Amino acid sequence: MIQEDYNRLNRFFHAISLGSRTISELSFEINRSVFYSSKKINEKVENTPVFISGLARSGTTALLNHLFETKEFATLTYSDMPFILAPNLWQKLKGNTKQTALRERAHGDQIFINNHSPEAMDEVFWKVFLNNEYIKDDCLKINTISQEVLSKFKEFTELICLNNYTNQPLRYLSKNNNSILRINSLKEQFRNCHIIVPFRSPLEHAQSLLNQHKHFCSLQHQNPFILKYMNWIGHYEFGLNQKPFDFPPLVQEELNHFSKQEINYWLKTWFNYYTFILNHPLKNEFIFVNYENLCQKPLETLFEIKEKINLKFQFQKIEPFILKEKMSSDLDSDGLKLFKECMNLYEKIKSINPN
Repeated sequence: MIQEDYNRLNRFFHAISLGSRTISELSFEINRSVFYSSKKINEKVENTPVFISGLARSGTTALLNHLFETKEFATLTYSDMPFILAPNLWQKLKGNTKQTALRERAHGDQIFINNHSPEAMDEVFWKVFLNNEYIKDDCLKINTISQEVLSKFKEFTELICLNNYTNQPLRYLSKNNNSILRINSLKEQFRNCHIIVPFRSPLEHAQSLLNQHKHFCSLQHQNPFILKYMNWIGHYEFGLNQKPFDFPPLVQEELNHFSKQEINYWLKTWFNYYTFILNHPLKNEFIFVNYENLCQKPLETLFEIKEKINLKFQFQKIEPFILKEKMSSDLDSDGLKLFKECMNLYEKIKSINPN
């Protein structure tokens, strides 16, 4: 949804609403003052949100779509663009929009979307209220979040639930790979939340990241607006604006020894990410979901998730998903060493949770 859909007028509104911190913050405050009602929140919001956060290309979007289809959750969708921080006000101003035809998203990965599809956009909130302080030239830092900002985020999630309310209380659903940077604070604010962390076989995962990196570098060279768009909404997973997570005490500088155009960089990225996950103090509270199982036996995997996050919805027959990923040539000596280290971690994660 970030290609030819955006004419000059659309791009202007995106630049105004997403490119200006002042306007974004003002839109949030106006939306909150007009629509926030404690009485309505208590009646229409169930305060047990679900946060999906993983390394990109681990099945986070598939999980988001499956859970969103239950109609037990509220989340941001493409129709909330570009006034992400004022979803209720924007809904009133534009009215109900006709659902557009499904089309494959820019990733070219057999996932089809339209203007009503859910997407990871709550990163805009953090960019605005943390003033981009965690976004460095070469990495993304662990977030330090005040109680004031956390309270505002809670109100933001409640307003999104209120905006989507039909006939039953809704839970907030977030798919945001950057949530891992602030997961401790989110858990403090939402004590009853569920945190889903997908994982994927390291070589296939690294290859998928490399393929997408090359793909988006090409797209962004051809169309600079795509680069601006991804910066505005805080997507730094791949492309010309790719930034790795900085997870102390891991030595992120080791990534500089590898080229982003080669698979070793992405194997090292995988290793750093899941080393951090396995050493995290909340590890035992994470719901680990195996990407391969989600693709090959989706119904069984979703049923196990359903039990852990207390869903009422009964999933029906879901066809297995076969992703045809282009694999690269054989690994060099550094790659083989990294791959072995990654596989050791992968087996440890599988032993924690069979999903």
